[in-house]
Amino acid sequence: MTTRALVEALKAGGEDWEYYPTTPEIIGIIRDSLGTGKQFASFLDCGAGNGATLAALTDGKKYAIEKSQILVQAMPADIFVVGCDFHDNTLIDKRVDFVFCNPPYSDYKTWAIRIISEANARGVFLVIPERWKVQPEITAALEDRKATFKVIGNTDFLEADRPARAKVDIIRVNLQPKRGYYSRNESGPDVDPFTLWAEKEFPTDKRTTDKPGEAAFRQSVNELVPGRGLAAALVEMYQAEMATLQGNFRAISQLDHSIFAELKVDFKSMAEFLRGRISGLKTKYWRELFNHFEVITSRLTRASRESLLNTLTENVSVDFTESNIYAVTGWAIKNANQYFDSQLIDAFMDLVNKANLVNYKSNQKTWGGDVWRFREELREGRVSHFGLDYRCVITCHNAFDNSGYQRYDYPNGLYKGIHDRLNDLVTIANNLGFLSPDDSFKKDWEPGQTNDFLLSNGKILFSVKAYKNGNLHIKFNQQFLRKLNVEFGRLKGWLRSHKQAADELGISEKEAAECFNGNFSLGYSAVKLLA
Repeated sequence: MTTRALVEALKAGGEDWEYYPTTPEIIGIIRDSLGTGKQFASFLDCGAGNGATLAALTDGKKYAIEKSQILVQAMPADIFVVGCDFHDNTLIDKRVDFVFCNPPYSDYKTWAIRIISEANARGVFLVIPERWKVQPEITAALEDRKATFKVIGNTDFLEADRPARAKVDIIRVNLQPKRGYYSRNESGPDVDPFTLWAEKEFPTDKRTTDKPGEAAFRQSVNELVPGRGLAAALVEMYQAEMATLQGNFRAISQLDHSIFAELKVDFKSMAEFLRGRISGLKTKYWRELFNHFEVITSRLTRASRESLLNTLTENVSVDFTESNIYAVTGWAIKNANQYFDSQLIDAFMDLVNKANLVNYKSNQKTWGGDVWRFREELREGRVSHFGLDYRCVITCHNAFDNSGYQRYDYPNGLYKGIHDRLNDLVTIANNLGFLSPDDSFKKDWEPGQTNDFLLSNGKILFSVKAYKNGNLHIKFNQQFLRKLNVEFGRLKGWLRSHKQAADELGISEKEAAECFNGNFSLGYSAVKLLA
C-alpha cells in the first residue's frame, strides 16, 4: 500500500497519529553510521509505522511499538510487536542492540527523554526537531545515562512521501562506556536503565510480592473470565499483583537506611531482585495467555507449534496490557497463517518418493533411475509439477525398537518421530476440512499391523502399516489426497486456478473448485475471539 493510501486509511480509521514515514535519506545516514557488519543488529522501533524503516535498517531481529492497528497489519511478518501505545510500555526490559525513533513532533521531547532514560541498548537513533538542543530535560537525561551523542545528519521532510515543514537532526546516542580495543561490542549500556528507573521510582530500594499458589491463581482466572473475558481478567489480576509488588517496595524504602547497612543489603542487589520479580510476573501472565491459544496451536504441526511458541515466550518482557495482548495475538495470527501454508508443503514433501508421485498431465518429464539421482533432481527443483498417489511408501529409520528394551522414545512400540509425522498429517487434514480426533500416540503398534486413522464421521482418513525395516505404507482417503494435491500445487505456484487444477490432475471442475484455496486461515477478527 502506498504512503498516500495508508494515510487515507489512517484518517478514515481515526488512527492518524502524526504518521510521517522516515525518508530514504535518513535511513541512509543511519546505515552509514552503523558501518559494515551491523546488518544483523537487533532493532526496536518506537512508533514503527508500517515497519518499512525496520526492514531497511537491519536483517536481524526486528521489534516494534506501534499504536495503529492499520499500520501493524501492514508490517512484514518478521517484525514482532512488543507494544502498542508508547506511553503504556516500558523499554527497560526490552534488550536490543539499537533503538530507533522518529517520534510525533508535537510530543518529541517526552518520547526522546523516555527513550534515552529507558533504552536497554548499545545505542539510540533519534530523528527530532532541531530545537531539541534548547531542551534541558533532554540534556539531563543524557547526563543521567552517562551517554555521549553525535548529530550525524540534518534534513527535512519537504520532499518526503508525506511532506512536512520540519527540519530535523538525526542523532546517534551511545549508551556504552568507553571500551578498550579488546572489549566486546555486545556489552550492555553503561548505566543500567532499570537501576536508574528504580532509583527514581523507589527513593531507597524495593521489591517483593507473594506469589499465589498455582491452584489459587487458576481459580481466580476461572472466576473472572466469564464476566470479563480472558484478556481483561488477566490484565486485572496482573495489575493487582504489580501494584502489591511495587507498594511493598515503596514501604521498604521508607525504613531507616541503617537497617539495610546492618543487614548488608545494598541498593543494587535489591534492584536486581525487583527486576527478577517484575520479569517473572510478566512471564507468568503471558504464558497463561498463550495456554489459551489452542485455536492456533491445535492447527499447527509439531515443528510449527514449537517455532511459534518459542518466539512468543522469548518475548514475554512485553508489558502485559490489553492493547499489547491484541497486538501480540495479531502477530501470532499473521505468522500462524504463514505456518498453515508452509507446514502443508513440508508435510507433503515428507511423503515425496519417486514411487509415490504422479505427474501432471502437462509434465512429460522422467526422473533419474536411482534414488540418489532423484533426490538430487528434487533438491535442485528439476522435479516439479507432480502430485501424490493415494498409496505411498516412505522410509524411516528405526520404526520399532530392536534393542530389547522398552525405551521412552518408542511410546506404544513406535518411534516418537514417526508418531509426530503421522499426527502432523492429521493436523494438515484438519486444516483442509477433514476433521479427525485420532492421535498416533494413543494407538498400539506392531510390525505389519494396520492402524486406521478415522474421521469424526467414522470414515477412514488414512491407514498405516509400519514394518521393522522402517518402511511405512500409507493408504489415503482419496478425497483428502485430492485436496492435498490441489493445495500443494497452488502453494507451489504450479496451479493458478481451479480450472487448471482440474485439467492437470484429471478431476472435475466442481471437485477442483471445492479443493482450491481450501487451507485453513485465521482472519484478524479472530484476535478478540482468542484474547
